[in-house]
Amino acid sequence: MVEDLLAGRTALITGAGRNIGAGIARRFAEHGASVVVNDVDEGRATEVVDSLATGDGQAHLALPCDATDPDAVADAAEAVGEAYGGLDVLVNNLGYAVNKGVFDVSLEEWHQVLDLTLTSGFLWTKYAGPLLVESGGGAIVNLASRLASVGSSEKVAYCAAKGGVLNLTHQLAIDLAEHGVRVNAISPGNVGSPVGLAEVRPGGFDTSAIPLGRVGEPADVADCALFLASDLSRYVTGANLPVDGGKSA
Repeated sequence: MVEDLLAGRTALITGAGRNIGAGIARRFAEHGASVVVNDVDEGRATEVVDSLATGDGQAHLALPCDATDPDAVADAAEAVGEAYGGLDVLVNNLGYAVNKGVFDVSLEEWHQVLDLTLTSGFLWTKYAGPLLVESGGGAIVNLASRLASVGSSEKVAYCAAKGGVLNLTHQLAIDLAEHGVRVNAISPGNVGSPVGLAEVRPGGFDTSAIPLGRVGEPADVADCALFLASDLSRYVTGANLPVDGGKSA
């Protein structure tokens, strides 16, 4: 196994206080990155930071911030620049679902899902992206979803928001290529987290529609994020990597 794929680099992961984001933070730290763990809950962020592997030159940071507040995101990005002198990887992981259809979802819920799932990634890219450019390039990894490309009952806001994340990824890949910044997306299927397993039923999740026959784990997504964040994917940008056990096939 190749070790230290991110040695000497700084990575900021949003919504990393639990589940997939926390898994990505741990994998990046294992490969030598200094990790900035962003979460609206400072306690959760600190707990993840305390669990990260440490080595020579690594300095992890808990960064509480409301990712729907433009001023808060701008201030947080500035704090990262001051603490590390730059940034090499940005993972826009934050997402939120309301399981309602178009006739039941309220306008407030619609905006809440879009703000947390789509606009947050735009804001972090807008304010932290210049740090990547100043560092000479880097990588942005956006967490989309299998539902970015297909519909699902009672998830109108989430499907719309994740579809936006996927197309935002394509556009950012074009816009930032001249700055040496690669932008890619990961589209998880049903992963072992409260959001990813929203369809779980009392008897357990039916895996019969998943060719690999199991629900995913945060580590499955984290390993793919590591690939897209590292030089192993140096000629990959604007791509979407399904991590769904073959369900989208």
